[in-house]
Amino acid sequence: MSTIKIKYRLLKNVAEKWNPNDLKPENNGGFNSSLEEKILRWICRGDVLYDVTFPDDAEVIDSASPNSPHGVFVSNKIIMTNPRPLTDDLVMELYNKSELPEKSFFAALPICASRGYMNTAKKIIADKVTVSNVNQVIEIFKEWTKDKATGIFEESNLNENALSVYKMLLDIQGN
Repeated sequence: MSTIKIKYRLLKNVAEKWNPNDLKPENNGGFNSSLEEKILRWICRGDVLYDVTFPDDAEVIDSASPNSPHGVFVSNKIIMTNPRPLTDDLVMELYNKSELPEKSFFAALPICASRGYMNTAKKIIADKVTVSNVNQVIEIFKEWTKDKATGIFEESNLNENALSVYKMLLDIQGN
């Protein structure tokens, strides 16, 4: 019931921790947000997409990110509206608008696969994966899908969709 109520009101958030002068991004606190053409990189963070605006009195930092250049903003205050659950159609829409470095698409691939956004995962493979970069893609895939407790990649830990995508990558590699 609270989720339904969220759709009809603004969610204004004020950071408990805010230190914009610290040189380490993990020490800044605040809230991260991104641009629509960069957000595909961040779908690993959740399963709901919000529109974000900044109140007039908010401090906003354009945080340097090689994975999402000029696409990570940190602020002490944000207003969140229009929550939408991530679906394969929405993720595909975000993919089609994306302006990211190639490596960021490779990082989004295992997330898409694991969450069942298979049309998007297959599109990333068709558009971005080649014989010359497949080893890098597999390495990134394994890094993102390794067991959290052991830090080890095991094919047996992949869900059906992720396993299917992993096998597609192995086919491209020639294994």
